[in-house]
Amino acid sequence: MRGRYTVPAHATRFPASLAAEAVGQLAAWAAMRSLDFRLRPVAGLAGETRFGRPFGPGDTLDLEVTLESATDSDVAYSGRALVGGEIALVLEHALGPMLPASEFDDPGALRTDFATLTTTGAPPDRFAGVPLPDLAIDELDPGRRAKGTLSIPAEAPYFADHFPRKPVFPATLLMDALGTLATTAAGERVRVTGMRDVKVRVFMPPGETLAVTVDLADDDGVLTGRLVAKMQGKTAATARVLLERT
Repeated sequence: MRGRYTVPAHATRFPASLAAEAVGQLAAWAAMRSLDFRLRPVAGLAGETRFGRPFGPGDTLDLEVTLESATDSDVAYSGRALVGGEIALVLEHALGPMLPASEFDDPGALRTDFATLTTTGAPPDRFAGVPLPDLAIDELDPGRRAKGTLSIPAEAPYFADHFPRKPVFPATLLMDALGTLATTAAGERVRVTGMRDVKVRVFMPPGETLAVTVDLADDDGVLTGRLVAKMQGKTAATARVLLERT
């Protein structure tokens, strides 16, 4: 399945992780259509995400998704986003559990939205971007470790779409915040080049506060970090971040 998304020119901030959101949404639409909108996938696992060409407001993402399977239990897929023919993001071995669509949205509204997306397309320039993560650093050992808290907004425009009946903090924005934590912990000029073994274990609702940590490791010049987010004392998400010195 193919799609296209143009980042509004007026968007204030559009982190690279949102390209993964766009790929995931395209896969979700393909899976929901194949199951007559009875079920919808939610974030679960992502084997690897690699970031490529930088992009931002005004750029158009050409999206490609391959569904490896779509059943009543889960959807497995891979995909990528390109800008001007250059790879901006590759997402491999993603798996999302399927849950009743009516828990998250009106199935009839989903069918109507899909018809719009496959004909005229969604109205342009609806998205104004996202703010910087509300991330507070509590402990910092430069080059080794950082610990802090991430406050999920009580209200945000994206909750209207993610999801109307059950607002949930997008996993892609969580990964954006954890990437910021990792670059802060590095204590040097680095950039996030990818994420591996992303596992989202629980829904994170508006207004929650997450305890977040990153532990860095340097293996023969390859800098990585183990990321953990906890909600109410229990592990909510884990991942491994890949960093590159600049």
